[in-house]
Amino acid sequence: MEGTENLASYFRSLGYGTHAIHPAEASNWRRDRIYEQLGFDEFDDITTMEGADTFRDLVTDRATYARALEKIDEGEAPQFVFDVTIQNHGGYDTGLVPEADAVHLESDAVNDAEVDEFLACIKRSEADLRWLIDELNTRNEPTVVVFFGDHQPGFADWLFERTYGHSVDEAPLAEVQQRWRTPYFIWANESAQQQYGSRLTSIANGDATSLNYLGSLLAEAAGLPETPRMRYMEALRDKVPAVNLNGFMTPDGTWHWFKEKAATDEHKQAKR
Repeated sequence: MEGTENLASYFRSLGYGTHAIHPAEASNWRRDRIYEQLGFDEFDDITTMEGADTFRDLVTDRATYARALEKIDEGEAPQFVFDVTIQNHGGYDTGLVPEADAVHLESDAVNDAEVDEFLACIKRSEADLRWLIDELNTRNEPTVVVFFGDHQPGFADWLFERTYGHSVDEAPLAEVQQRWRTPYFIWANESAQQQYGSRLTSIANGDATSLNYLGSLLAEAAGLPETPRMRYMEALRDKVPAVNLNGFMTPDGTWHWFKEKAATDEHKQAKR
């Protein structure tokens, strides 16, 4: 992984401290090795967060946000923090949600304990995220948050079938992509909004995108120096606004399978 352009090495080259957080075993997905190779100066795993608050026996989002704020407050250098939360990790049949945090979806179509537990997790995450946003808005240091979901919960397959009347395997691509869709946002505190202005607003209110573009979107929003790869991603985004393992989107908002014949050079680029 060394030498591969990524956000950790990019921010490090700009003089930022680089810090990763994931309150689980460091060996998961070989993070204990890969994060250092990517350019992270420090990595907080489960061993450095002993005694942290938990929800369903998993470290809370708020605990990781508090650790991120600690890193931001350390020293004079600006900080890039990559926080992979774990509070809402599956499965959702643990039965560990406290009664005070319980959520029940009142629906004739869906009555499922897994859905209720997942919704309780989302409710808790929303409160923790609001806490982070409020904390950052009290600070004078311009700060930008890029927030994105990892993936939908495993039980979403049967929920998809109940919604569309058929399985994901039988669905057209536009429906399949709903199964792979996750929310994202780019937010800036009041200090950053004053500094970055309308450029940040237009990017933060953008349409559908994909993970490969978030780095260049962040650099563009914050007015940071752009690498050749970032400039390439900006140009590609105009022609292929989103891409994932299933296919790619064209500027008119239409999704195409990768197996479709590439009709234009832009589509061929998306398949590379």
